[in-house]
Amino acid sequence: TKYQMTPRQVEIARMIADGASNREIAQALFFSESMARYETVKIYERLRVKNRAQAAGMIRSIL
Repeated sequence: TKYQMTPRQVEIARMIADGASNREIAQALFFSESMARYETVKIYERLRVKNRAQAAGMIRSIL
């Protein structure tokens, strides 16, 4: 894709678009909340957005 996300980031991105919190993402994917936060920030960078709401909107339009 244009945004070059890893499979894990795509999975997390879908969860962000569905409204999941970092804690919910971490619990669902069996890793720490800090790892969820790290991956979320990386997704924001790849999508060139500044916050979760912008990311969710962008994700819904591309996935």
